[in-house]
Order: sequence, then structure tokens, then C-alpha cells
Amino acid sequence: MKALASSFRDPSGQVFTDGDAIFRSINESYFADWQHALESGLLAQCVAKGMMCEFSPAPAPTPCAKAGIKVAKIPFISYPYEWSFAQLKAAALLTLDLHLAALEKGMILKDASAYNVQFIGASPVFIDLFSFERYREGSAWPAYRQFCMHFLAPLVLAKYLGSWTGRLSRLWTGGIPLAHAAGQLPWKARLRPGFALHLFAHAAMEKRHQDARGSQAKLKSVKMSRGSLRNLALSLRQLVSSLALEKEKTQWGEYYTDTNYTPAAFAAKKEIVARVARQAGNKTGLAIDLGANTGEFSGLLEPYFGYVLSPDVDPAAVQTHHLALAQRGCESVLPLVMDLSNPSPSLGWACVERDSFPARCAGAGFVMALALTHHIVLTEGIPFSQFAAFLHAMLGEGGTLLLEFAPPNDSQVMRMTAARPDLLDTYCLRALRAGFADFFEEREEIPVEGSLRTLFLFTKKETAPA
Repeated sequence: MKALASSFRDPSGQVFTDGDAIFRSINESYFADWQHALESGLLAQCVAKGMMCEFSPAPAPTPCAKAGIKVAKIPFISYPYEWSFAQLKAAALLTLDLHLAALEKGMILKDASAYNVQFIGASPVFIDLFSFERYREGSAWPAYRQFCMHFLAPLVLAKYLGSWTGRLSRLWTGGIPLAHAAGQLPWKARLRPGFALHLFAHAAMEKRHQDARGSQAKLKSVKMSRGSLRNLALSLRQLVSSLALEKEKTQWGEYYTDTNYTPAAFAAKKEIVARVARQAGNKTGLAIDLGANTGEFSGLLEPYFGYVLSPDVDPAAVQTHHLALAQRGCESVLPLVMDLSNPSPSLGWACVERDSFPARCAGAGFVMALALTHHIVLTEGIPFSQFAAFLHAMLGEGGTLLLEFAPPNDSQVMRMTAARPDLLDTYCLRALRAGFADFFEEREEIPVEGSLRTLFLFTKKETAPA
């Protein structure tokens, strides 16, 4: 059994895995709070409502632990800097709802980290079962500052400055500093009472007390009744619920209304994808639709795979995809904001707390890259061979790759190379085949009827160049 590197900071208990299942140790210091959470019915209530991951008793994973539990495994771990605005908002509301539920049971939510929330498809679920502690009469909410840094600040920044600000959470994995958020926001944001109190006044208090430790000590000295804590959580919930993005036009947010595919060619492409997905399908496997946009083709994979990952660079497209999935309660497709030319790296202490995006994708049974290769090779300047190595690393043994190639005379490729015709010297079908030959076995070349484009079906080779 192996301890997960991301859990070492929690004194209540550590997370372990045996490869197929997740376990947590319950340390002596947290055992009384754990028993109260169990006996009060809080945990059972939250699990029943789908707010929290399921768990069951298990032997203690380590000799020094007081007890242990087995926890339901999340299909794919994602991070806040990979979420759309709507996903972060849903995670914030879940966090507040859990705090309100805890108050009803004589407890509080002591941690309000965005990393405590994961998504199963479009549904947010809370995974840190040890984030509750017994309420002590008169105590303030210890997670208030953390909630503002992890949720409120990035949401308000996105509202006023644009959805691109979600990437800032990758710089500050401990939450966006309130002083930074307040300094970036326009003056009109101060006119909203909720922003004025929870962001601007909060940041000013931190400044008066010199550092976060001083302000946190000040907050802890504040006496609040359980009713006051509930009112604070309700006011934050109302504020978060009211947040919405300004209408913004992004490069690929309306991709399917601005494409060079005719309706007949588009339909032919969908038929090919559906046929390949049906043949390669694995109801327990992971499929990845790279550059998924709003999920038009991800939906074709859904019936044949256990879980579908749908990353795209455009936050507006990811937002649209997530909202459509949420509307039908889909729990098998996860859209993420991801620049595939600069994917999420390993982050945190010793670069091991947060795994890189490619590392989390490793072992996938099926990878699809439609309308992506020309952007990777021409726009980003990444050679075919390196793109092939990237895709090879994601796939498990014998995995399938479906790749689209747009030839040099394709209208989009011609637009992309109009100012740089020299790029076409290394962009051709022969170069693609040469770059992929060391990593993949070509199985089928499939012309898309009614277009100039071709889909290639590859199988991963077991060995690849060092």
C-alpha cells in the first residue's frame, strides 16, 4: 500500500492506495471528531445526497492509526485551475452547503480548500471526509479566509477580468492572495456590498495585520454564535449564486458554427468516430477527446467507455460543455480547461503534490485528436515526433489512437500558413507518418467523405524511442 503524496499535510489522517482502491487512516487526534460526524448522521446524510464520496470501514492502513476507512475512487482527479467558471462555482456552492449541513449537526467545516472537491462528470463531490470538527461555542469559521481565497476571489476575478483568470490558481495553489485580487479588480467591484466586505475589507484587514497569520489570529478571536455562522454562510451562498461571467467571445467558443466542414462531411466524420469508438470500446476504460471543444464528438464516445475526458483550451467551450452535461446529470464525461501545448505540470511540494495532466491520463484505452494536429504542429511548432510521444505516453498497452490530419491545401491550414509558407516544408502526410512510426502501428487510413481531411487509426507500440 502506497501513501499518496498529496495528503501528507493533513494531521487527521493520510490517504493510501493499493492501485485499485483508496484508503484513509484516522489518527488519534481526529478520532473524536470522526465519531461525532458518524454518530450525528452528518456523513450519512451528505453521502445520501450525493454531496460526498461513499466510504466504508476498513482496517487501519498503518500501525499508528486509530482506525481506517475505504473511500470510493474518483474516476479522474482534476484541479481547480482546470475547471471552467461554472465548475468552480458549483464546487463553491457545494462547500458552503456542506458547512451549513455541518452546523445543523453541531459541527463546522474546518477546511474549505477547492482541492477537497472533485467532479464525477458534471457532479461535484466532496472527498475530504476529515474536514469536519465539532463546533465550539463562540468560535468563528476557521475556513472563512480559505474559502475567500480558493473560491470567491477567483470567481470575482473571472467575472470582471475574464475566464482566463482561472489559470491564476495554478500560480497560487494555496488560494489567490486577497490583496492581489483586490488590487486587480475595478473600482466598480467595491460597490457590491458582498465584494466590499469579503474581498476588499478582508484584504485591508490582512494588510493591517501585516501577514495572513496575524489576520487569521484576529479572525479566531472573533466570537460568533452558531446562528451567526449560518448567516455568514448563507450570505456567501447568495453572493456566489449571483455571480455570472460577462459575455465574452473566445477563439474557439463557437467553433462548430465557424468550421470548413460541410454538413455532409461533418456527418461522415461523426459516423467514422462512432464506428471506431464502438470497435475500440471498453466499458471500464478511459477515453480522452483532446481538443474536445463543446463535446460534440465526446458524446459519441460516451456509450462505449467507462469515462470520457474532454479537455479543451477554450474556457467558454468547456463552460458550454459542462452546463450541457449538468443539465442532463451526466456523470461519465468530464470537460476540463487545458492548453495541450502547455498542459498542467506537476506542482506542490517537491513537485509531487499535484500530478501533471499527462501523468493522470496514463493508461487510457482510447485517445482521439480531431482538428488538433495542425494547431499543435503549425501554431505551436511542436514536431510530429514529439506530438506522437505525448500521445503514446497517455495510452495504455495496446491502446487506440484516432488522429485527424488536415492537408496543406485545407482552408484552415492555408490561413494558418499564409504569412509563414515555410512551415509547410515539414508539414505533410509523409512527415506525419515518419514522426508517428516509432510510436504507433498504423491500422487504417479513413478519408472523410466530402472534405480534404483524413482520419488515421493507430495502435500503440509497446516500445518507444528512449
